[in-house]
Amino acid sequence: MKEYQVNGRTLSALEIKAELLIDGINIDTSAFSGVGEQYKEQIHGVFDFDLESHEHQKLPAEIILEDGMLVPFKKSSASPYLVKRNNGSLFLEYNGKYVLDVKYNNRPGFYDKKTADDILMSQIGQNVSKDALIVAYSNYCDYYKTSEECWFCNLVHTKKTYNEDVIGLKTPSHIAETFQVAIEEGVVDKLLLTGGMHPNGKEHEYYIDVAKEVKEHTGNDHVPGTVVISAPTDLKKIENLKKAGFDSVAFNLEVWDRNLFAGICPGKSRTIGWENYCKALEYAGSIFEHGKVRSMFVSGLESKDSFLRGAEYLASKNVLAFPMPWTPNSGSKLEGHRTPQPSWHLNLGRKLVDIWQQYDYTVDHLKELPLSRNYLYFDEMAGRT
Repeated sequence: MKEYQVNGRTLSALEIKAELLIDGINIDTSAFSGVGEQYKEQIHGVFDFDLESHEHQKLPAEIILEDGMLVPFKKSSASPYLVKRNNGSLFLEYNGKYVLDVKYNNRPGFYDKKTADDILMSQIGQNVSKDALIVAYSNYCDYYKTSEECWFCNLVHTKKTYNEDVIGLKTPSHIAETFQVAIEEGVVDKLLLTGGMHPNGKEHEYYIDVAKEVKEHTGNDHVPGTVVISAPTDLKKIENLKKAGFDSVAFNLEVWDRNLFAGICPGKSRTIGWENYCKALEYAGSIFEHGKVRSMFVSGLESKDSFLRGAEYLASKNVLAFPMPWTPNSGSKLEGHRTPQPSWHLNLGRKLVDIWQQYDYTVDHLKELPLSRNYLYFDEMAGRT
């Protein structure tokens, strides 16, 4: 693996990605050219992960390192890393010294197309992680009503801050139309369907309707990608999602430590409970194919050992525990706190891959699941093949 000189240190591309992912990136005025026109811009369809708000500034969605490694762009004016352009070429500096060349991803054509009822498709779904369409069916979560939202979450704040980026509630037809056009364009081949919690399990019924519309529009007998949903206490609902045609399912537990879960995810703890999340994940693992069930965890909120214990247990139950590095998001209850150092997150990813390999998970399993390419465990796993 190629190595780079960064401020007197010799770093691999993966170590640089870890620092960019955790500490953010600054951007020179020269590097804004073409963003939102030729190059794909950030559209805050779900969360704002930038380390500072930028309501009236179009930022690149991600950068691509020399070896093809994908890094989501998280803006931070305090970062020593800076993206610049010179003679048409983009590159990354650290404290004013060249590190390596980078690229932006091209802007998808479907972003400028409209649904049958005249809604911009970029306001419905966004192209993420190279080959996926992410859709937040609703930018609302019922837990905000009672101030029981997860402490790291800024879903509602993001919608208020970047209100013009997306429409708040998408119909099944909106999603199916957009997905079909993006597939036909050759930009995506999988769907990530997510959103905030709605009362009385309404999102389950809604997702079944989405599956029906997607299959009708695409002509497929299944829905490629992942549906992210609240863990049901009625396990038959998991069977219904599989029967509807969803290839994979995710119930996001967020932290493995059940005591932290109660404090950090008060709404989920009160209405569903840690035990029910585990039961739902284990049951899904028993009926979906190997590698098709996942749970996102916000890494850095609990000890490394705690998360890895959970990850190994879930791996044994056919569930992939995906750590998403905690960003103390603007508008969240934990805004202003600090996430662990980049080396901590990278070490966590490496130990997680050790566990996955013991249970016969491969990089191909990760490729099938939307968003995986954004994170450190993907590149660690890919580098071992």
